[in-house]
Amino acid sequence: MNIVQALAQAHGLGVDRLEAQTLMLHALGRDRHDRAWLLLHDTDEPSLSILKAFNALVQRRLQHEPLAYLTGFQDFHGLTLQTDARALVPRPDTETLVNWALSLDFEAGDKCWTLVPAAAPSLWPYNMPAPNGM
Repeated sequence: MNIVQALAQAHGLGVDRLEAQTLMLHALGRDRHDRAWLLLHDTDEPSLSILKAFNALVQRRLQHEPLAYLTGFQDFHGLTLQTDARALVPRPDTETLVNWALSLDFEAGDKCWTLVPAAAPSLWPYNMPAPNGM
């Protein structure tokens, strides 16, 4: 079975095309952004071990396991974060919130936002120090 056939099979099972390509690149040990490589090598026949790894990833994805957990990486606000099942996957809505927060015009002395973790420690992420050592 060649790459394009394996991708078509995954898509036929219900995996999004882009996600199937990302899983194939991961199984091949290639950069997850190297989709052009897949186009150039679509008739290549991966080894049986790579196809088994790809099929295992596809089955996990069909069970709704997040793509970031399967590949170990998630892009967030221009950063590539290493992740696994111990962390929540950042959502696009979170990037919108970060963009909004960065757009606020804080004066040099306006640090009232740092009081929130001190006033409501249960809202601050676990195992992280509050800003300014609070």
